[in-house]
Amino acid sequence: MWRTRLDTTTNWAVVTLGVALSITYSSPEASPLPLVLVGELILLFLTLEARRYRFFNVWRASACWIERHFFVPMLTEAEDAVGRDWRGTLAEDYRLPQYHVSLGVAVARRVRAPPARRARPRCFASRTQNAETKGLRAEWRSI
Repeated sequence: MWRTRLDTTTNWAVVTLGVALSITYSSPEASPLPLVLVGELILLFLTLEARRYRFFNVWRASACWIERHFFVPMLTEAEDAVGRDWRGTLAEDYRLPQYHVSLGVAVARRVRAPPARRARPRCFASRTQNAETKGLRAEWRSI
């Protein structure tokens, strides 16, 4: 759902820019005003996308926090490396949700990230995927 909402504003930006370019370059007498107006519209789309990303990031951070401090120790039967106060931190974040990134950082992430990277989760579990894959490969070979 998040990816669909974020990509919709990108699609609208591309479509409006295409329309503005076609109108501007349709004839030598055409005005460059559509390009200026669409530039402003693209800034509006980028702001909307950055606001949505900030809201998404609140819940993504909570999911990553749960993965890191609950699922990983449970699955590896290890103690929590960071400490036992993670429950209080998570509860406080749910009680009073706050943005974890500023609007400027959100805009920069939306501009820099290519579409393939936007869809990839950036949680702790994705960093350990290579180690898990190696363990599964060794286990599969032993069968």
